[in-house]
Amino acid sequence: MLGSWKSERNQLFRDDKDRERFLGGLQRSVQDFEVRLYLFCLMSNHFHLLVETPRGNLSKFMQSLNTGYTVYYNRRHRRHGHLLDGRYKSELVAGDEYLLKLSRYIHLNPVSTSSWKNGAIEDKVQYLRSYCWSSYPMYIGKRKAVDYLDRSPLYNLIKVFGKGGPRGFREYVEFGLVNDDVELREFLDQSSKGIGDLDFRIMIEGLKNRAKRNHGKIEDVAFRRQSQTLPQEKVISVILEYYELEMDQLKRQKRGTPYRPVAAKMLFRYCGMTQREIADFLVLKTGAAVSAQISKANEMERTSRKIKKDMKELQNRFINLKHNRESTES
Repeated sequence: MLGSWKSERNQLFRDDKDRERFLGGLQRSVQDFEVRLYLFCLMSNHFHLLVETPRGNLSKFMQSLNTGYTVYYNRRHRRHGHLLDGRYKSELVAGDEYLLKLSRYIHLNPVSTSSWKNGAIEDKVQYLRSYCWSSYPMYIGKRKAVDYLDRSPLYNLIKVFGKGGPRGFREYVEFGLVNDDVELREFLDQSSKGIGDLDFRIMIEGLKNRAKRNHGKIEDVAFRRQSQTLPQEKVISVILEYYELEMDQLKRQKRGTPYRPVAAKMLFRYCGMTQREIADFLVLKTGAAVSAQISKANEMERTSRKIKKDMKELQNRFINLKHNRESTES
């Protein structure tokens, strides 16, 4: 589970345009870092995400998401400096039971504020089902789900209560409106690093402390098989073939061509290369120049049907390469 809070008393999202921009950035970060997003909920001064990071790249994912939104927010609202209050808060979740409990807790956030304390249950239900800045309406079939949200794991888990799909999930979450989950709240209060029973929390504390001793900082801890990255030469080979280029053409800057921004984005996404490494390969001066190239690729994808089609085709080729590689190694 992830959460970020605004460092000031003012709102993190001042209007719907801010919220839409944040969700656009969330989509790009989920896709670029191959993160599995299971749910989200935007509040006025913070947000919650439930994600899985097969590549163990949680820090990079959150840095991309938070930095991108901060730059936009500062430019639009004519401010400067940090927007969010320090490092994001992250907690590991133990097992299916706690994952379901957490999904209910996060989705109930919009009616868990002081202004809703004495609200009628019927009013809370109506508000939750229509709250468009949460994944909840998508889970219960009230809104079309975005393609970067993965609902299948929670749908499968909810079957243990007898009903799956939107109806089963709706009944499970809204049951929490009349039955407060005291146990989960205690777990949230007791540990800042893990949500689960005592043994799990002790294990997480030990892993985090060991990582901190060994590396000087807390790194992401991956408990599931990490997603494979592709070799640089494979990714470049696909790009050169697709655009019918030679290597020297790819490395030579030419105004108005899409392949260098596309190459920067694909190397970052599928090879796990740092921006400095990509800069060296593409003969760019700095990592910031690579970031600008990736932003340019995102903008081109958003505004050009052809580039969007190109991106989709390249992504499909890389996904097939990864599947073939994983099948060979398994």
